[in-house]
Amino acid sequence: MLGAWQSLTETLRAMLDELALGREAAALRMAHDNARAVALAQRASATDIAVKLCCGLWAGHRHMAVAAVGCQVPGGRYAHVASALMSVATARAAGMGHIAAVTPPRPRAPAGVPDAVLFALQVASADRVLVLGGVQGVAALACGLFGLSRADILAGPGNPFVAEAKRLLFGPVGIDIGGAEPCAAQWGGPRATPRACRC
Repeated sequence: MLGAWQSLTETLRAMLDELALGREAAALRMAHDNARAVALAQRASATDIAVKLCCGLWAGHRHMAVAAVGCQVPGGRYAHVASALMSVATARAAGMGHIAAVTPPRPRAPAGVPDAVLFALQVASADRVLVLGGVQGVAALACGLFGLSRADILAGPGNPFVAEAKRLLFGPVGIDIGGAEPCAAQWGGPRATPRACRC
């Protein structure tokens, strides 16, 4: 079994090395660097505050990194490379401890996940990647299944089922958005159908 895992790891490394030579890799590295730069600037601008109120009361907020973050990287119809970069790179820049990502399997992808998504997760420095998507992936992150660290916060977009799973988990686990759809509005021309314009 260990030999099979080692050969899979070598296969993945060879695929990532091959991808690293192409133009797509340069574009992904540039996108990562941009996302990281913005995240670092946001982190630098976020300051803790404490305000003394009357009667000896205090109010304020304090920013602190959590031990583990779980990143959901959608992959239903298309490979969501930007979601991989934005969630993992932002968490890494924020100083999060352990960063795990889940993404659904793709039958035609040699490693089970599109090469570009794996490369983006590597560039962004994900600690673990689990090939499991949707609600099942979110549950694995939140509960610490399959050897993952139990996530303190969940990040990344998803379909309405993923959004609802995150909403239901909110409380014991932090979430990045309040269970909203990943897109807020879509514009269409005069001939656009509701089906073409839906999120």
